[in-house]
Amino acid sequence: MDTQKNNSLSGLISNPSTNKKQKSNKIESFNRISAHYYLSDNDYFMMLKTMLTVPSIPKDTTGNYKLYLFPALQARTGGILKPMLFFDSNRSSWFLRTLASAPSGSSVPHQQGVDYAIPEGTEVTAVIKLIKQTTSGLYTYKVYFEDYPEETSCKQTWNDPASFAFEVFEPDSVTKEAQYPEERFFIMADIELITNHGLAREGLWETYDFNVHYLTNNSITFGPL
Repeated sequence: MDTQKNNSLSGLISNPSTNKKQKSNKIESFNRISAHYYLSDNDYFMMLKTMLTVPSIPKDTTGNYKLYLFPALQARTGGILKPMLFFDSNRSSWFLRTLASAPSGSSVPHQQGVDYAIPEGTEVTAVIKLIKQTTSGLYTYKVYFEDYPEETSCKQTWNDPASFAFEVFEPDSVTKEAQYPEERFFIMADIELITNHGLAREGLWETYDFNVHYLTNNSITFGPL
């Protein structure tokens, strides 16, 4: 498991001001670019599916930095589920990585699938799906990539279902422009969002970020960086 910085397991609900760009003496850096979809009480998500294209390898892979591109579902109590495209400068490669954290105060351990190296330009479908619900109020979600080995997936059981959805691009410790991929736009495509009442209502994706270039119910474009 990546122990450099545990932000890949942290919650995504935050003050909008924390997502704004901060001035650096090298480049304009930022914590993340994101769009979100919130449900009201008693409603919850049963599935989030997103098609992602693996970006190019950044020209500069020196230094210890990481890039994350992912959809996510989060419970009100803080547990979060992420099937991620993950770039590790130490390994100069993109990987598939799945993470499932427990809600705040839970003794349930975090879960993580096996990292899987993936070539740039590959299209992958990231999925978070409710696979089991008990009468006692437990919800088991599976986090995976379609058509990839089972060991790359993970599962998590919560007593509080997912009610927040996100699409996110998140850099970690980037200090140079050349540490970003040459593409300055990232498309979260073919988004399918299912609630306990069926297909999610249109027009409810929102963002606090000025560099979410295009936002519809089934496609979100991040950029330009």
